[in-house]
Amino acid sequence: MLLLFLILIYASIVFELVFFPVPSVASTYQLFSPEAAKELPPDSRLHKATQYSAFKKFFIFFTPTVIGNLTFCLPLVCAFFPILKNYLGYFHFLDRPIFLVLGVGLILVSRIISFSSTINMRKDNSQQGDEFSLKTTQFFKLTRNPILVATHLTMFGLFFFAPSLVLLIGILIYLVNMHSKVLLEEDFLAWKFGKPYKDYLGKTKRYI
Repeated sequence: MLLLFLILIYASIVFELVFFPVPSVASTYQLFSPEAAKELPPDSRLHKATQYSAFKKFFIFFTPTVIGNLTFCLPLVCAFFPILKNYLGYFHFLDRPIFLVLGVGLILVSRIISFSSTINMRKDNSQQGDEFSLKTTQFFKLTRNPILVATHLTMFGLFFFAPSLVLLIGILIYLVNMHSKVLLEEDFLAWKFGKPYKDYLGKTKRYI
């Protein structure tokens, strides 16, 4: 039953990414393109990041992203091959039904937040190039990054399906990586939307 639940959750995430993508100016792909932020002021964080050397980009952006993606997939792999848990620094004290229930709850809530926010983000919004608007309604009233918060909750929930030292380290790397990209996005949004975005910053928290 738990394996089926995990498969459905991962399938829903893939479905959302494929059919309802939300492009990011601070994605790893965009950061590897020097042209991605050419319109921004030279002293902006995003512009400076795109001008890093290929080696620095690989170390700062690409490697943490790969680690984050592998971390995200690890609970599903462990569900198919439970013996792997023995090599990950497994936290046996967290191997209890109550923590699995907590994990399931976090994941279900996160999927609702993510899909709802994605639909809101894409409503009347092509998300192509610069054709997007500032969203401040629904979950965006509570946090400036509801989709990312939902992804964090999903990651925390998945942790309880394979609680281990390796997964914990991977999650920490993922969190640091995503926070750095949020800062780059905020720099871009402040440039693009000006005062309305700065007003939004004053009213709404970055996360929760």
